[in-house]
Amino acid sequence: MKLVMCFLLVLFSFNSLAGEVLYFFDSNKHPEPSFFVNRKIDVSIPSKIEQAINKKLVLENPYLYTEAEREQLARSMLRNDETLKGLMSNLASSYKELETIFKYQVHKVPAVVLVENGRNWIVYGETNIQKALVIIRNSSKYRSTYVN
Repeated sequence: MKLVMCFLLVLFSFNSLAGEVLYFFDSNKHPEPSFFVNRKIDVSIPSKIEQAINKKLVLENPYLYTEAEREQLARSMLRNDETLKGLMSNLASSYKELETIFKYQVHKVPAVVLVENGRNWIVYGETNIQKALVIIRNSSKYRSTYVN
């Protein structure tokens, strides 16, 4: 019991030191974290949704139709198919989520972003969130900004 309490105390005190922690990753290549993250952004979600939409829009025999007819059928399916409507809505949401990448100027994944006092601290290539936060806090720029 004491061990659990100590762990929780360390966990909450470590998190309280941080502003906001974001983790940008590709679920096809990187593990999904569970601790020390306020927000997880999977950059592969839009392409997965696009693949699902494309699978739903495939015609059994597309060569029987002209290009205009195929387009009209696809538009009709997008209007009438509830699953496709949901996928389109999810696609729009996933692209809005990707705007966060530009906001924090993340150039590649995986990336851990620590936002404190209006500054962004980014570690690229590290999938261990706790280790990335330690790297940030041990950096000379971070220490010169906050430890004096």
